[in-house]
Amino acid sequence: MASYPVTVYRWDDPGAPQLDNGKISSFFNILHKCLVEGYGDKVPLGWTRSFYDPTNFKAAWRNNVAAGGSGGSAYFYSNTNTDVNNTVIRLTSCKSISELGVVTGQGRLTAARFDMATNTGKWVLIGTSIGFYFYSFGSNINANGNGLVNNSENRPSFYAGDIFSVIPTDAGKFVMFHEITSAGDNSNPQSLRNLNNINNTAYSSGAAITLWDADNFNSFQTYGYASVAMQSPGSGNIIAANAHPLIFHNVSIASTASFNFPNQSSPTDRLGIPIRDSLIRPALRGVLPGLLVTYSNFGHGEILPLVKLQAGVNYHGIPNPNSAGSCSALIQASGDWYDPFN
Repeated sequence: MASYPVTVYRWDDPGAPQLDNGKISSFFNILHKCLVEGYGDKVPLGWTRSFYDPTNFKAAWRNNVAAGGSGGSAYFYSNTNTDVNNTVIRLTSCKSISELGVVTGQGRLTAARFDMATNTGKWVLIGTSIGFYFYSFGSNINANGNGLVNNSENRPSFYAGDIFSVIPTDAGKFVMFHEITSAGDNSNPQSLRNLNNINNTAYSSGAAITLWDADNFNSFQTYGYASVAMQSPGSGNIIAANAHPLIFHNVSIASTASFNFPNQSSPTDRLGIPIRDSLIRPALRGVLPGLLVTYSNFGHGEILPLVKLQAGVNYHGIPNPNSAGSCSALIQASGDWYDPFN
């Protein structure tokens, strides 16, 4: 079983780079330090910068092929080619990007912004050689006493990297998992559409993710996600962060097209194979590495970052945009991410 050691980077590490008034240049600096250069006593994840245009504020980073990555890139750029405060940042994935910025196999294109008017920007990046999670939050405590994200602010959170695919040789498994409550490209940042909204939604039938065919053909399929039916935050089923063990479930990547039992009709892939049986565009494509959900919420009223220690492993609760503030989605933040299919 392939494994990928996890490293955690935080805004309060010695020598850590900081967000500067929501500028994309400071966001780029954080990514580059965590992925490529390191800082203080933190070693980088071993990625490379595959494209950089400092004049127009565009940059992409490629995961580590030698350490098990697909070679896909996470691509970010300023929506206005400027470095203004609270820059609107566009996010996407691609199978490759040239030194001149020519993209091949682009994924879904979304938008994010750091609102810095009222709070100090804090950030956490949790990652491996193949993928990383990024989340951010402010220093204020909202009206009901929660130290979690205020739902009126844009605080980007996303996953960039390979999924654990049911097809280990999957050439299209690099994704940007960000705006999970809508479908299609979007240029308007929304505070409630980030990765943290997985706390409130058990599945997405919309096209939250674009995945290119596993055999590297120039064709793609849209996918959503599926997890467990989670308890609504604030409704009473809330547990303190380290009160007792939680039961974890993976988040699966599932086709937005319906797929049925073997004796019923089913959509097909480009070769005419039902997607339930497809080896190039399977209905159930895989799982998101290191991302877990639990039916029981926890952490109501606690200050971020919210860390759950269980069986010697740390998990970070993903900030919840819901005003109730408790978490039911977590990122594994120590040990290794294990690929169950490879």
